[in-house]
Amino acid sequence: MSDVFRVADIVSECSTRERGRRVYPALVSFFRSWNSRRHDVVISFEDVDLVTPSFLDETIVRLVQEEPKGRVTLRQIRDFPMRSLMRMLEATGKTITVSRVSDGVYSVAAAA
Repeated sequence: MSDVFRVADIVSECSTRERGRRVYPALVSFFRSWNSRRHDVVISFEDVDLVTPSFLDETIVRLVQEEPKGRVTLRQIRDFPMRSLMRMLEATGKTITVSRVSDGVYSVAAAA
């Protein structure tokens, strides 16, 4: 079972750190709620016009740094922001696995 956190329900453009900080409290609450029940956590970028590295740093990278366990699936994210995200995750020094599931869908998991 999974449920979906729709970023577009909070912001239409994921273009600044400020917008990332605005999304993060809802994102981490959603993650903790579903992850504690051992459900898949899906973060959807559907209907989002733009995703920048600074936004991803304030949301996905921060989530991985602050939450030691769990897996998220990123859905409908383009390749360019995903490549930037992979570089930022690598720079955290944590063991993080990023797998391409299909076009625009990636699985991100921190080592247990």
